[in-house]
Amino acid sequence: MQNRVGALDSIYTLNEIGSAIWKLLEAPTETDRIADAIAGEYDVTKEAAACDVAEFIARLEKAGLIREMTA
Repeated sequence: MQNRVGALDSIYTLNEIGSAIWKLLEAPTETDRIADAIAGEYDVTKEAAACDVAEFIARLEKAGLIREMTA
């Protein structure tokens, strides 16, 4: 069935950090602030967090799960 709720091609799972980023995206938030939060919560530099956050957000956008807000 193509229109079934819960089709496996529409299910995404997130690890702990991905879940934290997802939660921070609930309200419009700059990626720098998300990276700061991730660096503060986990044992990672701000630079590494910024790279990971940018990559994760790009993947979410590509999958159509989020979109950039414009003014």
